[in-house]
Amino acid sequence: MPQPIIFLLGVVLGVIIMVAMMRRRVGECASECGREIARVNKEKDDALKLCAAEFGFDAFNRKMKEEKEKRKAAIMGMIVAQGAITTRKAADALKVSRVSAFRYLEELEQEKRIEQVGSFGREVSYRAVKP
Repeated sequence: MPQPIIFLLGVVLGVIIMVAMMRRRVGECASECGREIARVNKEKDDALKLCAAEFGFDAFNRKMKEEKEKRKAAIMGMIVAQGAITTRKAADALKVSRVSAFRYLEELEQEKRIEQVGSFGREVSYRAVKP
């Protein structure tokens, strides 16, 4: 064989070996990264649990849930008294934003306690579901 061909074969073989070694190293790095991500996520979860216990997030979340349920009960009372209610009327009565009032109405609708009347915009109102 002529020398240039042998040289080229050596270069190609060297490149093939180098690519194989790089693939192996990339796989090892990916495994290390996966383990590191899992470790960091566990540390983050542990820190969040510690903060929740230390700063009373559980009590805060419980209080906020109670407040939300009171507001939803107030909306139901208005619907029973008036027959139907709009998002704007609910927001004004509760002194919350229309977005918040809409979320309460949406939750009540998902709980099958009220139903939407009208398709969109200002013509939409909500009424109690008949049992």
